[in-house]
Amino acid sequence: YIVTGGVGDADDVAKATTAATTETTSYHALIDGNKIPKDMPCEAESMTKGDGREYSIGAASILAKVTRDRLMHEYDKMYPEYNL
Repeated sequence: YIVTGGVGDADDVAKATTAATTETTSYHALIDGNKIPKDMPCEAESMTKGDGREYSIGAASILAKVTRDRLMHEYDKMYPEYNL
C-alpha cells in the first residue's frame, strides 16, 4: 500500500500509518516508534527501534524504501530538471 503525499517527519509518518491501516482489514498494527496515532482504527503496539526487533517492521521498512527509490527514479525521468 502506497500512501501518497510528502512523508518526511514523525507527524507525516503517523498520518500515513493511520491512512494505510484505515483501508486494510488488519486488526493489530505494529508501529516503529514511540507514538500510536490517536485516531488509529485498530489495536496497535508501538516499538522503539521496532525495525530491529520485529521482522515484519523491518521488512515493511525495506519495502517502503525500495518503493520510494523506484518512484524517485521514475520521477527523475519525468522531471529531469530537478536532478532527483
